[in-house]
Amino acid sequence: DSNKISKPSGEAGQPGCGGYNLEEQLSWGEDSFKSLKQFVNKAIKKHLDITKCQSQQDRKALDTVCDLAIAEFLDLGTFENCWPVLNLVQMCLKYLSSRVWQKKRIADSEVAKREKRMWDR
Repeated sequence: DSNKISKPSGEAGQPGCGGYNLEEQLSWGEDSFKSLKQFVNKAIKKHLDITKCQSQQDRKALDTVCDLAIAEFLDLGTFENCWPVLNLVQMCLKYLSSRVWQKKRIADSEVAKREKRMWDR
């Protein structure tokens, strides 16, 4: 739809590298942006697989997160393809999936240490 707000060029969260600051692009104010982030984070944890990046998510699940966000924050309907929500999803999943893998590596290393101690006896 040509009346909707297009996504800026670059990647959200990367203003110094040719990207943009999502909060500034929305111009909603700090409190409204924080509410949106909290809402999207809860929807992500409920509807998406936090061990996977955005590109590996089920499309219907991503659509559900967008639809829920638009229903809660009506102004999101003015943005082309729900790009502010998808930007938040991308940033949140990048963080959450890295935490999941980091915890897995730590757990695997703890198991390896225990096994080594058992063999060293």
